Amino acid sequence: MHLVVADTEERLINLMALVQMRVEQYGCSPSDIERLRVIRKSVDASAVSLLRTQLSRLIISGEAVLSGHVGLSFNTGVAMQARMSHVDFLINVGGGLENLDSSLRDEVAKAYHIVSQVAQKEAGTMRLRQFDEASSSVRPRA
Repeated sequence: MHLVVADTEERLINLMALVQMRVEQYGCSPSDIERLRVIRKSVDASAVSLLRTQLSRLIISGEAVLSGHVGLSFNTGVAMQARMSHVDFLINVGGGLENLDSSLRDEVAKAYHIVSQVAQKEAGTMRLRQFDEASSSVRPRA
């Protein structure tokens, strides 16, 4: 159910961006602009809600990986970085990082730090051996 709600909220966010572009291009009546303002407040609240959820998931899953409670799967860092780009999108919907409250900004900073640490851990433990190193350790066949 949560995925359906999140998907619907994101569609609404995208629709509002399209509406804003159309209003800027073609104009709009004052009564329609007032209705759009009300809708925009709801969209902003939804974006903040989605942002909080996404940050919470990133922080919890990243801390689990870093603490060793969960194993480090291949491309975990890449997946977490992709989720951070979604966080960036939600921040931009709300007007940027400076428009968020301080606790949410702290969570964003914490999430960035954790995602960076997971990516570094993945890079250090999931490296593929170099071909020249691998060939020097293989014994010739007799």
